[in-house]
Amino acid sequence: MLSEQVWCLNDGHMTIDKKTNTFTYPSELRNLYLQESEIGNNTLRIISNLACKGYFPHLECLDIGTNAVNKDGIDYLLEPLRCNPKQLINLKILNISLNKIFHDGILLMASNQNFGVFDSLIELDLSDIGCNTDSIALFCKAIVVRYEKGCLSKLLRLRVFGHHPFAGKNARVMFPEDFLTKVKVS
Repeated sequence: MLSEQVWCLNDGHMTIDKKTNTFTYPSELRNLYLQESEIGNNTLRIISNLACKGYFPHLECLDIGTNAVNKDGIDYLLEPLRCNPKQLINLKILNISLNKIFHDGILLMASNQNFGVFDSLIELDLSDIGCNTDSIALFCKAIVVRYEKGCLSKLLRLRVFGHHPFAGKNARVMFPEDFLTKVKVS
């Protein structure tokens, strides 16, 4: 069980405070690059559990692009963002590109927009995740709704099209002009 495990650090041990259910000595990790490392859903489950317990309060960049992640892994990834967004309040860059998320995964991400899971992000990369234009359009609609509520004020770059032909034309159709002047969409 996670609460009974102990991790060694430089000066001592890290344990979970049983009263607050958080780590007594959280990680100072700011960037976690796992791109092309052949991780899957179980790894994201572990990362999610650690994040829910407050282990990554300083994490700014999470890159899990080009791995074996699907809808279940996305659900694990979204859990700390929707249950207690303050646990990953510093997360600014999220790369999920080139995973087999497909239609169900992007719909899960779109539906979680109501919880503000991407509100603190500066950059979000969802390119080439196995979705057709209609699925991408549904996700983009959720992004626009959130943006119009003033919640995505920090977002500067959004990659949703990847190597789609006519990506610029698709962006002009899916996003309002004021969104496109603030956020670079590709």
